[in-house]
Amino acid sequence: MPIGDVRCRAMEKVIKAGLVSCSNAIYGCKQSTTYGNQLQSHEKVCVFAPCSCPIKDCNYIGFYKDLINHFRATHKVSPGDINSFVFDRPVIFGLDLDSSDKMVIFVEEKQGNLFVVQGFIGSHGVYATVSHIAPMVPEVRKFSCSLARLRPYSTLRLGLEVKNIQKLRSQEEQPQEDFLLIPSYMVNGDHMKMEISIGDKNDYTHI
Repeated sequence: MPIGDVRCRAMEKVIKAGLVSCSNAIYGCKQSTTYGNQLQSHEKVCVFAPCSCPIKDCNYIGFYKDLINHFRATHKVSPGDINSFVFDRPVIFGLDLDSSDKMVIFVEEKQGNLFVVQGFIGSHGVYATVSHIAPMVPEVRKFSCSLARLRPYSTLRLGLEVKNIQKLRSQEEQPQEDFLLIPSYMVNGDHMKMEISIGDKNDYTHI
């Protein structure tokens, strides 16, 4: 029978003291925490937070290191769409603005880290972002990059901190920070020649 709004403090203590598994257990986390502190502590920094495959129409979601294995086994390098690279070595690529996703994927040759360059068309030009597919937690390595728009007689270059994201932004989600704004006069047609170099967190942010 209902007992109204009377709290059972003894039962509250029992529940708070009980151990529960992390919500990311299905992705491999073996951590258990007390019910009362679960959201406030462990799950905010859990390295097993799920990440989505950046390939269109691929529904894979998992721990970011498992995502790397999935990507290597399932999606092959295809220059133009999926490019391999080595840290701190510049790569020239093309960003097609007439495609629906307006993105280029980069896979690091040795470690397999996944990076995505996305273009967002705005009123002032194209906003280009660089993202690392991984959770934003202290345990995961951080990166920076040099991103440039190349033209025959001019180059626009910026050093950026690479953001860790668990899934790609939609084209309707225009970035508010950490982007290279390519002004309209430097956007000729639907294809832009670009250059990127990716390295450790502080390697390129001084540019």
